[in-house]
Amino acid sequence: SFTATCQEVKDGSALFFMDDCVADMPMNREATNEGGFEASDLCAWIQERLAPAFKALYGDRLQYVTIPTREQVFGKDEYSKNYESLGGEQLPLQKIRQNRVCSDPEGDWDWYWLQNRHLKYASDFALVYSYGNSNGNLASAAGGVRPAFALTDR
Repeated sequence: SFTATCQEVKDGSALFFMDDCVADMPMNREATNEGGFEASDLCAWIQERLAPAFKALYGDRLQYVTIPTREQVFGKDEYSKNYESLGGEQLPLQKIRQNRVCSDPEGDWDWYWLQNRHLKYASDFALVYSYGNSNGNLASAAGGVRPAFALTDR
């Protein structure tokens, strides 16, 4: 069992981040960020394996299941220029470092993936390091999966 925290309520929808990682997986089997998150093996796994479990739990209230973006976690900072921009702003709870730190299913601190691909290194995606700071890593490295999901009030 896992817990989640509501990060934002907006226009009849609530955005949640899982409080910890649910799995450790690579973004892609190969060290590439071609096609971005939407074309990644991790996104396919989320849609094929994870989203159905959320759908079973929340039914028609579930809008989507994904992972956070760099903007949601860090906003605009000195490293933003190194990553593709997916838009949006830093969520208020993510301004506090302890809300960015997550554990893996065994309870050890874990780093976890963000959706944004690195602009200079065609092999890298953004991540949140285990201490809550920004970093990037090879898409083929096994990192934490911290789901983000939205529920509608209807």
